[in-house]
Amino acid sequence: MNMKRTTKTKPVEPLPPVVFDSKLALEMFEKRKARNAKIEKVDNASLYAGSPMTYYCRHCGELTAELPEGYLGKPRTICEPCEVLRAHGLI
Repeated sequence: MNMKRTTKTKPVEPLPPVVFDSKLALEMFEKRKARNAKIEKVDNASLYAGSPMTYYCRHCGELTAELPEGYLGKPRTICEPCEVLRAHGLI
């Protein structure tokens, strides 16, 4: 049985280019940094043996990872929003 498609599909239009608003990104960075300055950070040295290790972004203080003590990989030291700012040369 040979079936032919009776409906035609419209061609897909390309998406418009993404515009990076550096002013907005820096405002969000300042808000994130101020919010995280109020949060008490976990001191990994004061934890019991076997406790998960907590890692924070070195720029804004956002929690980036909470990993088991025996984790062998390198933890993230910069959060994703700060990584974008760094890629654009803003921090």
